[in-house]
Amino acid sequence: IYANPTGVAALNPTTLELDPGSRSIVSLKKTVYPAGAFKVLGSSGKEKVALYENEVTIKARCQVAAEAMPGSVLIRYRLTYQACNDRLCQAPATLEIPLTLAVRRK
Repeated sequence: IYANPTGVAALNPTTLELDPGSRSIVSLKKTVYPAGAFKVLGSSGKEKVALYENEVTIKARCQVAAEAMPGSVLIRYRLTYQACNDRLCQAPATLEIPLTLAVRRK
């Protein structure tokens, strides 16, 4: 899949966002994308493109809203990506990632 950044302005990078329904519970403060490996793919021209292959870890720092009630809370992330190989690119896709948080008050 394309990395973030891709190294080519015309290509859509992989992105991690909070689902709009989760934004009242947490806010996404910082997302850290690892560096991609640069390769030339026949499907994307002659330029080197930054890619993630096999396994990748994207780190996200969030802050729980002050008004969030204590207890278990389900939030959802959306990972948007596009997979390609030397011959073709698939359509961009979005993967929903549910996560249960335990909200506690001091």
